[in-house]
Amino acid sequence: MSVTTPYAPPTEQGLSGRRRVSTDQEHRRHDLAVAAVETWSEHGYAHVSVRNVAKRTRFSHGMVHYYFASKDELVAECVEIARQGTQIDAGGAIEAASDVAGVTAALTDALCASLAESANLHRIRYDLRNQSLFDEELREHSEMLQKPWEDALARMHARLAELGADESIPAWIMDAQIDGMFQRAVRKQTIGDSNVSDELKNDLQSVLPVK
Repeated sequence: MSVTTPYAPPTEQGLSGRRRVSTDQEHRRHDLAVAAVETWSEHGYAHVSVRNVAKRTRFSHGMVHYYFASKDELVAECVEIARQGTQIDAGGAIEAASDVAGVTAALTDALCASLAESANLHRIRYDLRNQSLFDEELREHSEMLQKPWEDALARMHARLAELGADESIPAWIMDAQIDGMFQRAVRKQTIGDSNVSDELKNDLQSVLPVK
């Protein structure tokens, strides 16, 4: 499984105080991080390590360690890649919607698109959320990945309120339902269910308001 992400040069903070590196080295660091993301999405957080990234690439353990001094540094880079890849691109469509059904359709389309394009990265998001229950150091990373999701739902609720939508179901309950449906869809896509996108769309339409 491959992970396609736009290349973004690491910040000085991302390099953990190391000397500034050349563009080729920055790209190499990014490629190693992508290999770590692929390892995480396929095998889980426990398998993310400098050693396993070295096994997955043509680089030696020492070379990977040059770019990532620790698992924590590697995880931070993976989280940033996952954050960029799990954005729910619905803001403009939600704001442009002129009725409740349009808002519902905008969010549904955005979630189905994210499932199709980034299910592997959402697996990381859910895995990290579970791991953060037991590892306090991972909670900040987990919250970083959850924020785009929460922001998209907040925009939806704000626009629905402006349009006078039926608010008989509290927002937090609706959010939990949407999250559960999406997680179920990610799990089904992982095992190769070819109808998962249509099922997710139908599931979402069953809980999102239409008037």
